[in-house]
Amino acid sequence: MDQKEHLKPAPGLRVRKPDGSILAADGESVVVNTYWRRRLNHGDVVLGETPKPAASSTGKSRSGTSKQED
Repeated sequence: MDQKEHLKPAPGLRVRKPDGSILAADGESVVVNTYWRRRLNHGDVVLGETPKPAASSTGKSRSGTSKQED
């Protein structure tokens, strides 16, 4: 199985993904297959740091009741 890595375009480049869309400038997590290995070997993309997830809420509502308008 291929692994996922966070890749971003090398400085000054715009890189197309296999589906034809453009890889985000700040990078994206992609499954590293032969396509991405070639881009890495040619210097078109570089390994980037996986962004840390933002602090998320616990999913609980602040109050147990909801207000309804009349």
